[in-house]
Amino acid sequence: MLADWHRELISPERAIMITGDCVVRSGFRHPDPSTWLVVLECNDCERVIVELSKSVETLDAPGERRESSYPYTVETLLSAVLRHRVTHHEEVLSGDRTVGVDVAG
Repeated sequence: MLADWHRELISPERAIMITGDCVVRSGFRHPDPSTWLVVLECNDCERVIVELSKSVETLDAPGERRESSYPYTVETLLSAVLRHRVTHHEEVLSGDRTVGVDVAG
């Protein structure tokens, strides 16, 4: 799975290092009165990383719900956590972490 990633973008070892530092948890969200979501969220910032399943009340028959769950693999969950760390926690894909370093010089 990780062996298929393009090593020039990120090595499997680096991906594991970045994602291994992120504590995640499952949680529930209720974005509107007719929808419930089961999500994977970041413990640090409480943002949703990925939606795991969804329950929506149908408009055709009030009171009836349509439920969906999504087939995730370890690789897709790892990719979602990695994407979250890069976009919301300023991680870099390659090289050393730059937190606290003045790169302007």
